[in-house]
Amino acid sequence: MHADINILTARLSLIPLLEAQLQLQLDHPELLEAGLGLSGGAAADDELRDPLKQMLAGVQRDPEDWPWYTHWLIIRRRDRHVVGGLCFKGPPGDQGTIEVGYGLNTGYCGRGYMSEALGGLMRWAAAQPGVKAILAETETSNLRSHRVLQRIGFLPDEVRNGMLWWRMSVGHPATPLSSSAPGEDALGQGQ
Repeated sequence: MHADINILTARLSLIPLLEAQLQLQLDHPELLEAGLGLSGGAAADDELRDPLKQMLAGVQRDPEDWPWYTHWLIIRRRDRHVVGGLCFKGPPGDQGTIEVGYGLNTGYCGRGYMSEALGGLMRWAAAQPGVKAILAETETSNLRSHRVLQRIGFLPDEVRNGMLWWRMSVGHPATPLSSSAPGEDALGQGQ
């Protein structure tokens, strides 16, 4: 896969971190910000450090499929500030499924950033060879996350170990992703 992936939505830029950039996010986020021309927000809080280490290990273990393991920064285009991040939990498996994870930095909830970012990333993922379905896991009580997933076309699939699992079939004619423009929700409304 190419190293110059940059997904643009109406307000955001989504960029997957290369191995060296991922290491910088862990060790020297100020250097990552300077290198990417960011105005801030790339520092990993304590909750994100272990997942970033797992992502780095995946990128190092499988450099050919690095975008499926790395951290994707959600960058607000107007000021180049990192507002959150996304990740996959590996490349498509034998069944063609992938799993996505996501989160916003403190202070950025309720502005439509996650719906816009996740929608953009799901359009990219749906266009990749071998992807047939996309999964996401949420706490059963996380209603905000449920609404984000519903907006972009995920459907509740099952409850397992106290977590609600969501599924989006790729290429399904009713999937809002196929018709939503960047920056619009599943109903075609701006966020």
